[in-house]
This record gives sequence, structure tokens and C-alpha cells, in this order.
Amino acid sequence: MIQQIVAAVREGDDARVHILLQDFAREADLSATLALRQQLYRDLDTDRGPTRPSKS
Repeated sequence: MIQQIVAAVREGDDARVHILLQDFAREADLSATLALRQQLYRDLDTDRGPTRPSKS
């Protein structure tokens, strides 16, 4: 994606640069959100311990 942004900047295609930057920001937000969610649930699971009783 970054290579596409660089190419659009070099070509002077402002509209394409704008769209690509918006897409990049959305993807970054989504990735950050998913990573945060995974970390929060991992921390929550660690705090709670095992959720199912073990069969011993």
C-alpha cells in the first residue's frame, strides 16, 4: 500500500493519494483495534484463570 501511495504522490495524483491515505488509515485503525481487542481478552482470560473446571 505504501508503494501505491508513493507512486501516486510522484504522479501528482492528489485524488488517488487522498483515497489511498484514507484506506491506509482505516486499515491501521482496524489492525490496532483488533490487536487491542486480542490483548484485552487475553488479559481478561489471564485474570479469570481457567473458565472450565478441569476433569480430574
